[in-house]
Amino acid sequence: MENSVKTNASVIDSPCTGICELGPGGFCSGCFRHIDEIVAWGGLSNAERELILAELPDRRTPRDSTQYNEEPERTGGDTE
Repeated sequence: MENSVKTNASVIDSPCTGICELGPGGFCSGCFRHIDEIVAWGGLSNAERELILAELPDRRTPRDSTQYNEEPERTGGDTE
């Protein structure tokens, strides 16, 4: 008899694409999750994962993905 831990086959997998590059806004340019979502993924319920996955298509559009990873505007300070 084999001693193995059974895993729940219905666990929602990570949407990671293997292109792991975070922009200044903290969003990955590969999967479009925020760093906080990436870090928390392993401890999230399927319901929580589904909520994140539901937001990803909007983050993938050029207009929306740009806003997530833009550098904050600098105001005042140095002039060149």
